Amino acid sequence: MLSSAQFTFPGYVIDHAYFEHSHTILAFTNKNRVWQSNNEGFSWHEVVNGAHIVAMTMHSYARDRAYLITESRTVHYSTDKGKTWNKFTAPADPNGLGIPLLDFHPLRPDWLIWTGQQDCGDSDSTSCRAVAYMTKDNGRNWSKLEEYVRVCSWGRDKKLRIDEKVIFCESYRDKKGSQRAVYQNNNPLRLVAGEFFYSNKKTLFDNIVGFATFEEYMVVAEVRLLLRSLSLTLPGTPPKG
Repeated sequence: MLSSAQFTFPGYVIDHAYFEHSHTILAFTNKNRVWQSNNEGFSWHEVVNGAHIVAMTMHSYARDRAYLITESRTVHYSTDKGKTWNKFTAPADPNGLGIPLLDFHPLRPDWLIWTGQQDCGDSDSTSCRAVAYMTKDNGRNWSKLEEYVRVCSWGRDKKLRIDEKVIFCESYRDKKGSQRAVYQNNNPLRLVAGEFFYSNKKTLFDNIVGFATFEEYMVVAEVRLLLRSLSLTLPGTPPKG
């Protein structure tokens, strides 16, 4: 005889995710709580009792990993499909600037980029800015990359096979003022490539709209020339042949 169970979430489910090749589901509610089922929804339990979760993120490449980001700097994470949960302390508060909080490396699951915020407590702050950091040990230790950034990400992708240590940042030219007012201040956005974990930086474009990776190419939208295409001659790219 089939048995059934019913569970009523406190609040509405606004997002959910599965761990790959498992029976485990995560459900994120509008009450800023995350619930977990280990049996495809038959029963549920709260992952971190009482924690105020602002974002739930699955690792883009290692599908046995998930990150629950709180309103403080505490991040709860699992590396074993939800069997156990641990936590690390992020180097800055989660940003409220519409920038992705975490960026993941396709080959090194422990290599993360965190983009937080600084001096953004007041809406009229004159120095509110995004600050990017990187870790090579899944959050135990952090190194600062850049301030006044719109996004920082690993250059390596599934098909864009450049040096795994290269990091690209969309970085505002003028490192001052409030990042909320960059358009008012006419602060141009640059595309910067940083080899060896951003320790050797080079500005590729001085005034861009943004960039994206498609297959083995990077496409950059530049204000002056609109569109350019970068081939595999990016920093850290192995020579062809």
